[in-house]
Amino acid sequence: MILILFCVILSIIGQLLLKKGMMQIGGYKGEMIMFLKKVIATPLIWVAIVLYGLDLVLWLIVLSHFPLGYAYLFLALTYIGIPLSSTFFLGESLSIAQIIGMILIACGVAIVGLGK
Repeated sequence: MILILFCVILSIIGQLLLKKGMMQIGGYKGEMIMFLKKVIATPLIWVAIVLYGLDLVLWLIVLSHFPLGYAYLFLALTYIGIPLSSTFFLGESLSIAQIIGMILIACGVAIVGLGK
């Protein structure tokens, strides 16, 4: 179970790094070659890619120990962690609908977790 949560945390950190990297680049402006050159030259994006690689290896270990239907439900925690983290680290705002949705997701994950 700890390994599943670690995968969730790696996914959240990876998304934050990708977003910060894209903020450094300035986004996609219609020129694919220039965009790819900027992506390749952005260290935060490379760190995110490495984290996703580690996440994949750990996820394979998770899958060797838990049923997919059980383990995958915990990845729903990224739908809570990413908005909360983006609020704290990126200054993004949350709507009431997002907050309610995150509460419902947390309840669902708790039900699954308690049922095992």
